[in-house]
Amino acid sequence: MSDDLVESLSAGEIAPYQEGMPALAPLSGPPDTWGQNVDLLHEHQRQPQIVMFGTPMPSGTTDAQVQAVLQQLGLKFEADFQALGYPAVLRNFAIKFFKEYATKSPRQVRCNHNFELPSELMGDGMANDFCNRLEGVAGTPLQKAQFLKASLIWLAKIIKSVNSQCQPESRAQGSATNHNVEAFYASLSNAEYKHLVEINNNAWCRTLQVLQRRWGDYTFQVNMQVATDYINSLPAHDQASFNVMTKGGIELANTVEFWTAMFDAATGAHNLPKDGAGIAREIAECERCMKTNRKQWLADSALQARYRTLLQLRQGG
Repeated sequence: MSDDLVESLSAGEIAPYQEGMPALAPLSGPPDTWGQNVDLLHEHQRQPQIVMFGTPMPSGTTDAQVQAVLQQLGLKFEADFQALGYPAVLRNFAIKFFKEYATKSPRQVRCNHNFELPSELMGDGMANDFCNRLEGVAGTPLQKAQFLKASLIWLAKIIKSVNSQCQPESRAQGSATNHNVEAFYASLSNAEYKHLVEINNNAWCRTLQVLQRRWGDYTFQVNMQVATDYINSLPAHDQASFNVMTKGGIELANTVEFWTAMFDAATGAHNLPKDGAGIAREIAECERCMKTNRKQWLADSALQARYRTLLQLRQGG
């Protein structure tokens, strides 16, 4: 799973939802069990699957990984909406709500609010629950209406990121496909295919665990997004070249080595300064940008990642 996961949103970059804008996808997924009889004993005995914003996580995903993602999202939301000038009471409410709601199953929610939602979200349980609770938060009606619209757009971007990065079949590999890999999968029996999919799901989960330990909870999602953005910026034929099998039938994009290499390429690890003076100069340049051009700094996640690498070099890490 990535900060896009999270694409940085700085002041002025979140516009209120208006008619004619692309439709927002449902926030909480379809309530698949509404009105159905559920065998509670069977459900209790079956291993529950972890979901995030209605999206099932790959097999092997842990609660700790999900909580690390949610912590990072909370920090990101705080930074983005503080830059937009929204008060702490609204920011804290939204962060608490998103963290609590993220792993809940979709459910039907009665509309008890006066906010105007986009037509595609009028029946969405998560959106309506957010509005219901927002009614009781301090703030003017206009301010809360604007905050709601900005939050919906921000959350829609997050959910899109979750879908693209947490599903093993669509992890930032671009739209191009490698026909050799497709032919290999097509040549397998059903049992062989199922076994290989399980191997790759497990490899992906191990890769997430290794990188999370290596980079730490705070920077894990940010670094994954930096690498993802770099991959998506490459020409289609370059992206297609990554769709190859490694030893044991594991796809290259499911390995630690691949994501480490993509992060290093995105942050220019090959041209980091070698001496203390050079490291100090570049750190000073980063901090100057941070202070004098905040919008550029917040928008450049690769530069932020390079800055963290420089700080580690300065400390001898």
